[in-house]
Amino acid sequence: MKTFKISIALATYNGAYFIREQLESFVAQTRLPDELVVCDDCSSDSTLFIVQQFAYIAPFQVKIIANEYNIGYANNFSKALSYCTGDIVLPSDQDDVWLPTKLLQVEEYFQEHTEIHLLIHDILFCKSNLTPIGQTKIERMRRNFDLQKDYVVGMASAIRGDFLRLCLPIPDIKGLSHDKWLHMCAQTLFVKTIINEVLALHRRHGANSTTGSPLNVDYVTLPDHFRKLRPGLLKRLSQMKADMTLRKERSASLLSWLEQGRDSFLSAGYIDAVQLDIITFELRKRYMAEVSRNCILNEKGGKRLGAILKLYRSGGYAYFRGWMSFTSDLIFRYLFRL
Repeated sequence: MKTFKISIALATYNGAYFIREQLESFVAQTRLPDELVVCDDCSSDSTLFIVQQFAYIAPFQVKIIANEYNIGYANNFSKALSYCTGDIVLPSDQDDVWLPTKLLQVEEYFQEHTEIHLLIHDILFCKSNLTPIGQTKIERMRRNFDLQKDYVVGMASAIRGDFLRLCLPIPDIKGLSHDKWLHMCAQTLFVKTIINEVLALHRRHGANSTTGSPLNVDYVTLPDHFRKLRPGLLKRLSQMKADMTLRKERSASLLSWLEQGRDSFLSAGYIDAVQLDIITFELRKRYMAEVSRNCILNEKGGKRLGAILKLYRSGGYAYFRGWMSFTSDLIFRYLFRL
């Protein structure tokens, strides 16, 4: 079987407290990486010094990029990914620990499944001292989420280098993370898969980038955990305009990516022309529905009612929650002017 060059993209920022354990877990891999790319976002602690020390003793190549100014979490990851030259690229956070067979199992999976270009494995939630809480991410999400669409964790993902380079740069959209974009691209072309095996320990502490998310608490959750945390109706309605704008911008970026990369996708064999045309057509319809519903929120009086009915007649509500979204718009957006 083909042996791949494996790159790890590690984005760092003030991670001195935990980063040594993560670096040690790279060295402990039964299949060592070929390249580690570290992009530091102007850490004010000793993170960069620790990484520089590690580079002297690492049994593989270490590239260190120190940003001149802080560019933020998503842009820092995008930059780290862009410097990777591997056939397989794995994003890494600075505070987790990878299990020893992670790289070997990822490589073997890609060797055996040539049709897959992005995979994501399960992770075990741990306290800040790496004590397991007894629940994995997939176990937590299985009953309340669409795993194929919603299970998105950068540090649990691996992507083929050629496909990654077609996905870069990450669109500059507020609220769109590097991992969400990569998963959106892979899912759109049906080249994403989920592996149920736990290949990393996910440490939860007070400074995680996802702190505050109900998905990432450091205790075992029950099936009704997310239902109890669902915001009330008025709050959901007030958030809807921002959410619709984000959805529209994501769809626009994805549609542009499909159209601009068409020749590359076909020549690489990711998808055939007929499938790609169908996907592009459906995505364009969804985007137009999102544009139309976004406009409803900006219309007034009878024009708002007309926009709602027009979207309904065109079948556009099928891209949301069907009749429930139509009824919601009719009652709350038109009758109550919310």
